[in-house]
Amino acid sequence: MKTYKIREEKEGAMLFDSLTGSTSYLTELQYRSILEHNSDEFKYLFDENNTPLFTIFRPQKDRESLPSDCLSAPSKVYFEITRRCNLKCVYCYNNSRNDFSKELGKEQIFRLIDELYKAGTFEIRLTGGEPTLHPDFFEIVKYIKDKNFFISLGTNGVWSDELIERIGQSGIRIVIISLDGTEEYNDKSRGKGTFKAITNTIRQLKKVGNITLKINSVICRENRDQLEKIVALADEMGIDGVNLAPLRVSGRADGSGYGTPLLPADMYSVVSKVTELRKKCKVRIQTYYDIIEAPDLSEKFPSSLLNNKSCAAGIEVAAISPFGEVYGCVVSPANETENTPAKILFTAGNLSEGNFIDIWLDSSRWNVYRNLSINKSSKCLECNHYSKRCFGNCVVDSYSQGGSPNADSPLCFIDIIYEKACASENSKIHKIGTAIIIEDSQGKLLLHHRDCNPKIKYPGTWVLFGGGKECGETPEEAIRRELMEELNLDISDFTFYCNYHYNDEEEEHLQFVYHMKMDLDISEVKLNEGAGLGYFSRHEINNLQLGFNIREIIEDFFSRQSAQVLFHTNP
Repeated sequence: MKTYKIREEKEGAMLFDSLTGSTSYLTELQYRSILEHNSDEFKYLFDENNTPLFTIFRPQKDRESLPSDCLSAPSKVYFEITRRCNLKCVYCYNNSRNDFSKELGKEQIFRLIDELYKAGTFEIRLTGGEPTLHPDFFEIVKYIKDKNFFISLGTNGVWSDELIERIGQSGIRIVIISLDGTEEYNDKSRGKGTFKAITNTIRQLKKVGNITLKINSVICRENRDQLEKIVALADEMGIDGVNLAPLRVSGRADGSGYGTPLLPADMYSVVSKVTELRKKCKVRIQTYYDIIEAPDLSEKFPSSLLNNKSCAAGIEVAAISPFGEVYGCVVSPANETENTPAKILFTAGNLSEGNFIDIWLDSSRWNVYRNLSINKSSKCLECNHYSKRCFGNCVVDSYSQGGSPNADSPLCFIDIIYEKACASENSKIHKIGTAIIIEDSQGKLLLHHRDCNPKIKYPGTWVLFGGGKECGETPEEAIRRELMEELNLDISDFTFYCNYHYNDEEEEHLQFVYHMKMDLDISEVKLNEGAGLGYFSRHEINNLQLGFNIREIIEDFFSRQSAQVLFHTNP
């Protein structure tokens, strides 16, 4: 069995590791070097006899009609194999139930798996309902495994000991279990006794198989104070990752009962808390609208995929219902039972109409996900963070709560960041500053050597470029002005990195730090302020005398780069 899969794209290719489930993008040059076997970088793709350890998938049909940011086939398919469920969670997004009379039969499922294999899909995530309740569950898992797919499972985790044992030996590589907080809260939302059942499943699974375990927590106003407890529990049980997903107004979660959607201020609080928890917890934490900490998306995606980048729905991944409906996202109105306008808008087709890959390649069916010049919030399209550190509004959230796919995001908190900055201008003990991390192609940072004038702050030290925010300016306007004043440099392609609060000479400062990539020819730069400038590596910076709080910012930056904390909208 080959360890790796390579699928050709319009530009370059996608490389998939079947052991770890990781996907990476190959440029056209890298892909050609693999085919010609002339690159040391990819020696690991061949055995000692130079036999390839990979299978290549080439598109069987024309993909020229696909947008530049759309893959030739979904890398991952979320397959809801049943709507059967042994629970009745108060905010189930697809209103899972026991009506399964029209679900796909086993042979239809096998034919679909064959199609996905030929198309070059890498991963199938079995979900539901509760997928383990499907009468042919283990036959389906075996069929998927025999096709060398990477298999993941989304489940409520309320299992018998026998089921735990069988799944541990089934070949499923990742299990994502729903858990929303402490026993008191979780049992209120998912049913009495579920907390003990879920935690028992997790502890037993840790013993019976080589499975990556993750927790998926739905975050709403009622449990937003549970974050630290959720993460602490995950740490204690040895969980590999925690995904904090905001409540979606869908299915039973219509906002009328228990489980209230987050407001922007709540989301800001959640992401701020996650930033704090990441510094002291081992478990990897993912959340949404994570612009406080998310790395520049260009680290993960090639430039062609960033032009109109949204989340992965309908572009990199697809979902299939137990009734053969094909759509972009499992939480979209496409999973409704009635043929509503919302369901029609978000559904790309049905397998009864044709095969899966034909539906995928017909972009007219995926307009709500792929035509983002129309179906994206104008606020997002104009925002400096969009497609760099943020995917912008979720079209499903915008439709559910705003009535249109291009309505403003009900969770975006960028205005709150600016409001906090403006409010602090009126305080005698607050000052607002800006700084920018300018990184070259080798990962070195551009620093500014201050004059040795004792009348200025931090004389003779090395600092980041930047300065104070003037009244009436936004922080982004301030950093652009500072770069023009100091370097005669007009910048636009920069992104928000992080906020820092610190005290200096009895004044409390709020500093907006930005990031951009740029290779400057130092010899041609006209420096208007300071004694010099230069690009420095992490090792070189350790030997420099740095200005106040600069070392903290730089160390945080390098640490996060090393940790490679990814922003992922479909964990």
